[in-house]
Amino acid sequence: MKNIYLFAIVLLTFLLGCSREEKYEVFSSEAFAYKLEEGWELNTSAHVKDFVLKEENEIYTCDLTYYIDIQTPSGITIAKADTGLIQESSGDEIDEVAIDIQMELDDGFEEGTYKVVYFVVDKNNNQLVTDTTTFDLTRE
Repeated sequence: MKNIYLFAIVLLTFLLGCSREEKYEVFSSEAFAYKLEEGWELNTSAHVKDFVLKEENEIYTCDLTYYIDIQTPSGITIAKADTGLIQESSGDEIDEVAIDIQMELDDGFEEGTYKVVYFVVDKNNNQLVTDTTTFDLTRE
């Protein structure tokens, strides 16, 4: 009888460990900047997965909006420094989309470590997800 209970506990643990619930999220955000003659160029990217897909006539569509805030080393937030819309359609289900941003920062930006905060809204269910990354501005 003990073996049956032990087997049931092991089996239940295995099944719970194997089942993975899909989670809408923005992840793997990264950013870097390099010095230009005047100012810097900021390159930042992130990935979004497990958003709601609308399906019509075997065409799958995702509908996301995003914006980023940039937080300076001195604590100032530049709200909605960049915004965008991702609307992709495909005959296959869309698992993941990328956000790629390239923008110039003028010489008025101080040196130091900055934060980029991603805000992504799935317009098909109005859910918001966020992710944060950092980058450094240095004159070297």
